[in-house]
Amino acid sequence: MGRQINYYMEYESFIKLAEKAVSLGCEIVLYDDRKIVRGGLELIVPGTINYRFYLPKAGELKTRKTDLGERIAFECLSIIEAGYSYIDAEEKRIRQNRLYVPTGYYRKINLPQTFPISSLKCRYCSDKLIELRKQAFSLLIVYIIGR
Repeated sequence: MGRQINYYMEYESFIKLAEKAVSLGCEIVLYDDRKIVRGGLELIVPGTINYRFYLPKAGELKTRKTDLGERIAFECLSIIEAGYSYIDAEEKRIRQNRLYVPTGYYRKINLPQTFPISSLKCRYCSDKLIELRKQAFSLLIVYIIGR
């Protein structure tokens, strides 16, 4: 299991969050093709929405080999998953993202299911995302089942 905060955040705000994480000693980690890439803010680019913040002081970055290539091991507790919202102008949808902190217990992960939301109070949305909601963008919540 773990702890998670779901939110809607555009790219520019996510950069500020990542800057804070780096200032606290985190490295930015992402999956690139079949390997894990570690670095700083230079790794964050538009179009890649999911990242990991790795805190070396909290423990080793444990990895494993899978059919998809090198991946972070489930038992790695020094990782925080984070990302920014994907805004699809054509479909008029905004996909939420999350901060996820693992706590050490996992089960098999199934594929995500997505649910369009017709009305959702956007308590933690930026002005930019609130304006998109006024333009009939729907918000998507993505759940990962079985974690």
